Amino acid sequence: MMVITRFLQLIPNSLIIWKLNLEVMSVIKEGSNFKMLMMRSILGFVSWFLHFYSIKFIPLGLISTITNMQPFFTLILGFLILKETLKRLEIINMLASFSGVLIIVTGSSNQKRQSQNETSGMMFIIAVGLSTFSSLLIGLINVLIRAMKKVHWSLMSGF
Repeated sequence: MMVITRFLQLIPNSLIIWKLNLEVMSVIKEGSNFKMLMMRSILGFVSWFLHFYSIKFIPLGLISTITNMQPFFTLILGFLILKETLKRLEIINMLASFSGVLIIVTGSSNQKRQSQNETSGMMFIIAVGLSTFSSLLIGLINVLIRAMKKVHWSLMSGF
């Protein structure tokens, strides 16, 4: 399904690139942008695969909570990779948000263990880890997009 979606994205993006007379070849010739665009595409595919795989084992409300940790990971990765600054209030908000997610996940984990056997509890923990890793990858994608300031938005959405 994701392959079909990506293929269908190429048609309108190609029309936009053609209409705006953008130089696609200049992006491809400049190796670093092309490598980052390809990395963005691969990381996006892996992230969505992990996201949809974890839906089999975790309630949707919990997945939504974990997925919305993307800004948390984006801020941390932006600080580490792009050397952006973090204000004290942002750090306090990040810690409060992360604590809230931990409380929700821990409470859901305890309910899951009480209602089912231990092997499904282990799969629940693995699925939470995969969903968290998916959110981390989306944060990394956000940082890659920020690093590619000079690439036109239509080229980014095509990858």
